[in-house]
Amino acid sequence: MSKSKKGTNVAVVGIFAALVILLQFLSAFVKIGNFPLTLTLIPIVLGAVLYGPKVGAVLGGVFGAVVVVCCFTGIDPGGAVLVQASPMLTSAVCMAKGILAGVLPGLTFKLFNGKNQYAGTMVSAIVAPIGNTGLFLVCMLVFFKDILVSWAGGSDTVYYIFTGLTGWNFVIEMVINIVAAPLLYRVCKAIKKI
Repeated sequence: MSKSKKGTNVAVVGIFAALVILLQFLSAFVKIGNFPLTLTLIPIVLGAVLYGPKVGAVLGGVFGAVVVVCCFTGIDPGGAVLVQASPMLTSAVCMAKGILAGVLPGLTFKLFNGKNQYAGTMVSAIVAPIGNTGLFLVCMLVFFKDILVSWAGGSDTVYYIFTGLTGWNFVIEMVINIVAAPLLYRVCKAIKKI
């Protein structure tokens, strides 16, 4: 790879990282119910499908770091509750789920590479929120179950997970990812040809 091509790739990944930071901070103000709507996975998926799982991991790590900052500063009130319970564990969960949300789409896309890149991008856009939300829910059940039960307010915890904690947020994030990632992938591929 030439020096100019490497420089261009680094610049594009930097732009994706800046979008991750901007979208994550903006998501604090776009809420459905009490929980923010995360649009951050779109640039993470794009970076992962265009440049591979390592770049996806870096972008996911940026996402995780911003989530940690939001938890520690109280921008994310639910995250602030988790920080009070265990700052180190909360940080580890945020970083792990973010990195997973970047690695999974990159690995998924590799399975489709050379076959149908648009289907690969769409499936990658599906696995990112599943990995991100799935790991978060597992960690909530394993490490923060008392808080989860408290948030459920006496209702069935599993019911609360699907209707209150994730519910519509997850569905809307998934739909936005499924529509936006393949569309923006086409745009990125067209720009690369110019």
